[in-house]
Amino acid sequence: MLILILAVLFFNRHAKATNTSTRIVNGNEAPDGGIPYQVSLRLGGSHFCGGSILKAEWILSASHCFDRIRYVQYITALVGTNDLKSGGDEVKIDKIVKHPDYVQKQYKNDIALLKTLQRITFNERVKPIPLPEQDTEPGANLLVSGWGQTKENPAEFPDKLQMLNVTAISVEECKNQLGKFIPIDETKLCTSKQEGTSACSGDSGGPLVEGTVLVGVASFVVTPCATFDYPDGYTRVFQYKDWITKNIS
Repeated sequence: MLILILAVLFFNRHAKATNTSTRIVNGNEAPDGGIPYQVSLRLGGSHFCGGSILKAEWILSASHCFDRIRYVQYITALVGTNDLKSGGDEVKIDKIVKHPDYVQKQYKNDIALLKTLQRITFNERVKPIPLPEQDTEPGANLLVSGWGQTKENPAEFPDKLQMLNVTAISVEECKNQLGKFIPIDETKLCTSKQEGTSACSGDSGGPLVEGTVLVGVASFVVTPCATFDYPDGYTRVFQYKDWITKNIS
């Protein structure tokens, strides 16, 4: 089974960084139908990344999710269910639009748009989420959701959608904590969380939400997930609003 998920920064005693993937650890099960914009991106029937519905034919995700994807025709998007094993509707993906300035391994401009082959049907369980009208300030209460790994050793993966409340931190604070390992600037939105919780393998590309608007795309975390008190990293949607709007209009 192919699993390409949230890019992870691994830190050992020597602060050595490598890449792997990520899911939510010690989150809560999402209420049924409570996150109608959530997407499971699938390859060969297996979840590999998350996404968010923007319009009937457009989904937002992370560019790094598709670094090893060669054939877009095998990707589908599951919408309208919290359970990976039942319910919902699957739509085929027609094309992937990565940000033209995406830089692999630095997670720079780690954002991508997916155009669906057929229109997504909206209902009470399937709805688009708006883009932000203003930037997210430090201290803002945010919600991340996904089907990422809930435990690493041994690995455990949920069937039910998980969610986690986190808090936005400043670019400066994130840079102080992670800047020696990965370039941090205003295009990245970092979050603090309660001890023992974290996004993890499988959450990549999924939504970070402030109130009712989409403010982040899951990009990178420190692993082992929920072990270290480092911020989790997201692509800041507000910085890419013009690029998104231009491509989906």
